[in-house]
Amino acid sequence: MFYVLTLNFNQDTKEKIANFRKKTEYNFEPHITIGAFNDIDVDKAMKLTKDYCQNLKKFKIQLSNVGIFTWPKPVAWIGPVVTEELINLHKDLHKTLDFCDTKGLEYYLPNNWVPHCTVDSLEDTVEASALYLMKNFKQFAAEIVALEWISIEMENSDLKIKTLKTFELQ
Repeated sequence: MFYVLTLNFNQDTKEKIANFRKKTEYNFEPHITIGAFNDIDVDKAMKLTKDYCQNLKKFKIQLSNVGIFTWPKPVAWIGPVVTEELINLHKDLHKTLDFCDTKGLEYYLPNNWVPHCTVDSLEDTVEASALYLMKNFKQFAAEIVALEWISIEMENSDLKIKTLKTFELQ
């Protein structure tokens, strides 16, 4: 099992992203993953995240770019302008959660993170999605309204995805 901490969008942003989101391997709402962990002390992580969110206000980002990752598997994505606010939030959360195991998931760590929202992660359709994004995507303002913990477990060849806790921002 592993755990993911995400930045979640308001409904208007989710609807805009849905227009570009063709296929994904997982059944997630559109989000930006801020951290991925192999193992966590769930109670401690939830308490620290709740405490962290007490003074965190909803904030806007500008979704402005498209890209493709080729490793560990092909992914087409849209991404935000990387601001000091976003980088500091990411670093602060990782400092808060430094007791969590990130081995093998280092591409979500500070100084290695590319913030993005996946729009397609199926190998045979990523190229078509990327071309569609290149031709049709126009930047827009998006609002981050919550942080959310998700657990992901592989059972046989099926993924079990469970929302553990959502922390609404002020």
